[in-house]
Amino acid sequence: MEKKYLFLLLLLGVLQGAAFLFIKIAVSFLNPFNVVFLRIILALPCIYLFVFYRYSDIFSVVKAHFPILLLLSLSSVIIPFLLIAWAGQYIASGVASIYMALIPIFVSIFEVIFRKNIGFSLRAYLGLFLGFIGVILLFINDLLSNFSHGLWGHVACFVAAICYAFSIYKSKALSVLAPALIGCGVLSLASLLLLPMLSLMPLPKLIWTAPWWSILGLAFISTAGALILMYYLIDQIGTVFTATTNYLVPLVGIFLGFIFLHERLSNMLVPAVSLILVGLYCVSTGKKQHRDLLDDT
Repeated sequence: MEKKYLFLLLLLGVLQGAAFLFIKIAVSFLNPFNVVFLRIILALPCIYLFVFYRYSDIFSVVKAHFPILLLLSLSSVIIPFLLIAWAGQYIASGVASIYMALIPIFVSIFEVIFRKNIGFSLRAYLGLFLGFIGVILLFINDLLSNFSHGLWGHVACFVAAICYAFSIYKSKALSVLAPALIGCGVLSLASLLLLPMLSLMPLPKLIWTAPWWSILGLAFISTAGALILMYYLIDQIGTVFTATTNYLVPLVGIFLGFIFLHERLSNMLVPAVSLILVGLYCVSTGKKQHRDLLDDT
């Protein structure tokens, strides 16, 4: 792989990992819904410019694939964005980022459940076990604190990771489309679904002293910038290599939270992250195709 693409992979990991820092700051003066709404609305124009420059009319794509795009707008944008923003009120940004490393593990589980020609090797089952133990270590302190809000923050991030994984699995049904077209269509529908909710949770009055830069960073850097860079890398080096950023996001999230928010690193954090990343590697390399089923196809 060229050095240019290695650098861009590292950059993508930084952009995605920074989202958790921005979210943690944003929910200090906005409710989770406002954070998610502004994140999508501000990022959309940048993504539209990229899509219209490189591809065909997005509206015809949405019309042709409306049902699956509508499902993905819920499972890959609205639900996980809201869950992560809500969790940001109760758990450290670095801890929230760690759960994103579980996404490839859950994708593998969905593939084994729903695709008859895919199975797990012993290594993959070991990876699932290690990942599960890592997750337990992450929220063990909150579990021992009489089910505090912190525990439910962990649960929210865990469910968000499952939603992302489900979306990745379902999006394979749209493999004929460019990833950028899928992302643009999904974000467009998500913004339309969120608009009616503004009447229930309107945006607050503009307070110039509030850290609005966190919303701008979340929208332009960690949403529009990260998505456009991800689409470019998928076109250039494929989904497999692009997915390696899942190893970087937790490390970036923990580092930024520690440096800028002075988040305390618990004794369980290092072993938890280590187990999850090792588990991710084992699962990613431990899937196998059943030859007997492949021979029948």
